[in-house]
Amino acid sequence: MYNYDSNALNNYSTYYQNFTPNNVSFGIQITVPFFDFALRAKAKATAAEALRAKVEAEQAERQNEVAIVTLTGNLRELDTLAEVASLKQQIAGEQLKAILTQLELGNGAGSGPGAPPQLSPKAEQLARIDERQKYQDSLDAGVDLAKARLSLLRALGHMQDWLNELHGK
Repeated sequence: MYNYDSNALNNYSTYYQNFTPNNVSFGIQITVPFFDFALRAKAKATAAEALRAKVEAEQAERQNEVAIVTLTGNLRELDTLAEVASLKQQIAGEQLKAILTQLELGNGAGSGPGAPPQLSPKAEQLARIDERQKYQDSLDAGVDLAKARLSLLRALGHMQDWLNELHGK
């Protein structure tokens, strides 16, 4: 059969019989990074990640600058288009006034050889339609201009300043 010693089973005599309380132990660990290849690899990976992040930030900055230049050019173009649309609307309004004036004076006055041709109610309606269309075009150009201005403010990072200014009024 199997014969065993109870003291050998739990090693009481080896570990606990000679136990002295309040023992202190200390140690020193020295790591020499010259030979730690895992640490070197991690440092290189971290440096590569930092370089990639820096390049991405520079690319984003360049793209933002290009977007700002593009938006500025679009803003100038839309400003000019809005001004042209406004002028066309004014011209159409003046033409409508002229047609209405001619109709009020009466078409009977235009019977002589040098007189302008008689105007019909259809000409008046066409002038009104043209004036309203030019007015609508002017409003659309104004909306496009406002959208471009807001896009430029957003790209420049001044959107919050503009909102604060609106709420302050």
